[in-house]
Parts: sequence; structure tokens; C-alpha cells
Amino acid sequence: MWKLREMLRGRTARELFMLLGKGVAGATTATVGLCAGVGAYGAYSINQPRQRWFTDNFVLTPETMRLPYKKVTIETEDGILLDAWFMEQTVRGKASSNLVLCCNPYNQDKSSLLGVARGLWDSGYSVLLYDFRSHAREQTHQTIGYLEKRDGDAALDWLCANKPKDGRIGLVGASMGGAVALMLAAERRPEVIACATDCAFSCLKDVIGTRLDRMFPTTRLFGMDSILPLHVLFLESICFMTRIIYGYDPAMVGPRHELGNIDIPLLIVHSEKDSVVPLSHGFEVHSLSGSSEKEFFVVKNAEHIESFFLDEKEYTRRIVGFFDDVFGNAPAGLFVAGHEAQHQANIKIASAKRKISQQKQRQQASEAA
Repeated sequence: MWKLREMLRGRTARELFMLLGKGVAGATTATVGLCAGVGAYGAYSINQPRQRWFTDNFVLTPETMRLPYKKVTIETEDGILLDAWFMEQTVRGKASSNLVLCCNPYNQDKSSLLGVARGLWDSGYSVLLYDFRSHAREQTHQTIGYLEKRDGDAALDWLCANKPKDGRIGLVGASMGGAVALMLAAERRPEVIACATDCAFSCLKDVIGTRLDRMFPTTRLFGMDSILPLHVLFLESICFMTRIIYGYDPAMVGPRHELGNIDIPLLIVHSEKDSVVPLSHGFEVHSLSGSSEKEFFVVKNAEHIESFFLDEKEYTRRIVGFFDDVFGNAPAGLFVAGHEAQHQANIKIASAKRKISQQKQRQQASEAA
């Protein structure tokens, strides 16, 4: 402190003002440089190609789970080749007219949704699992939902082209895959009649902001509470650099601005303790979607996309039950060939029970509020 006093002693007001100006200019330059550096690095991290590992091929296949399937190749509008598995189900020797497209989480391959696919296939649905471009045959740039929407469009195009004439399609997606599924649902394709998501985000910028907030929870510029937190400056820098370098705005990635176009039944599952895509995203999807038939289910004490692993049977039952209601199928295990009248009765009974259960959930939620 005494050194500072010695340095300032004898200086005129003009000299002190110039000294202060240099200090502010230096601090501002350092801050701008820091934000630019963080912004460039953050933008690169979001858009860089995924590093390939020899373990990429160490995955389960439908054959491991005793599921019949065929390998197919899907080409996106920008020429990316994606591998996919089509698990076709048959009813009395004919291809099932009920199909489901599954969209997996960020940087995971298609095998991550084999558990859900198994439950759907056992219940009479043909299922298509496909890789996003992070697992494309040739390493390529990826994003977190922006370019992956093209992958989802290509997969849905393939399924529409290869379904039976009277085929109807449901969408399933988890995390980023859930956001892609919602964006596909917003296209209002006539073949798509239902959508179920797990921990889907509504806006990529908010997800990045959550990550930065966890990294810099209380850090403020120059230690002053009256100035914006550093993570806000970093977030805007990352978005700015992404726009400049990669040509898109993270604030526009995600279904937020298209939710009002969704007019098909929705099942929204979200983890209560989600630290990656906070529960608020689930509430936003539910409140802003244009669907008149939507169910919001919060899984207690679950982390991001952990719900399936906490209770595989209940999770699968809920997903399959939702599609059974929309497609008009009997719940798994209720169909017996040659007993169509009983089959239809079972549909009505199961649907009535599910509606009663949903009414109880809404009543409990309103009482808790």
C-alpha cells in the first residue's frame, strides 16, 4: 500500500487521470481478449469433429438382443452418410404399419436406445435407429442440434419412403435427440402422429449458459457485483464467434421457436435433478407446444437421461403405453391372435386406466401447487 502512495505522491490531477485511464484501458483490453479467446474456444468445442476411438465399434447390436434387423445407409442433404438399423416388425406376415424413429443423445451412437427399441419392437412396432453425424462413416463437423436436424430429416425421409402404404410414424428422442424429434414434429408431416422425448432442450444457448454458470457460478468482472457475471460475457462471446465462424446462432437452435407448430400428442419426460438440461426446459416445451394432448412426467431424483436406468420396466411401459394410446394398440402382452373382439376391449380398458392415472397425477400436482 505504501508503494502505491509513493507512486501517486506529487502527481498532478491530470497525470492521475491519465494513469487511471491507462489502467481502465488495459483492464478492458484484457477482458475483451479473454472473452474473445473463450468465445473462439467455446465455439470450436461445440462444432469440432468428435475424436474417434477404437472403442467406437464396441457396441451392442440388435442381434445381441435377439432382434431381427437390417443395416441401411442414409444420406443427408449435405452428403453425409449415416449408418442405421431397421428392425421391422410383422403382423400376420405383413409389415407392421406402426413405426417409430429413435433419435439418440449427443455424441452417443444409435445403440444407446436399443433398450427402448426392444420394448417398442416387442409391442408390435417397427423401429429405425440411426447415427447422428458425430458417428458418421467419415469424420465431419458436428454441432449440438443445428446440423443434426438435417440428419433427423434424412432418417425420417428414409422411413417415410420405406414404410407400408398405411404406415404411421412416432418419434422418440433423448437429450439432443429429443430436441431434434420436437423439431421434426413441428414440420407437421402427415405420417408423424406422436412424439415422446426425454430431457430434450428447448434452446441450445440456454444449455451452453447453464454449463458456463456451473463453471463460473459467482465470478464477476473486477469483483464488482454491479457488473455482469463473467459467464454472461463468455456466453455472448461463444454465440458471437459461432455466428461469425460457423454461420449459425445457438439462440436459434432448438425447438423453442417452433413448439407452437406441434399439433400431435406429446409425452415429455424430464429428470428432476438434470444438471445438463434443467427441468425448466421440460416445462417450457410443455407450456409452449401447440398440442392439445400432452403429458409431462417428471422423474424424481434423476440426473440427465438417467430415467431409463433407474427403472427400465416402468420407463418402457410409459413410452410404449403412450404410443399404444395414440396408435390404438393394445398394451404389450394383451394381444392374442384370433381374439380381435377381446383385443379391442383390452384397448379400451387400458386406455381408460391410463386416463384415470393421468387425472390423478394432475390432481396431485395441483394440490401440491
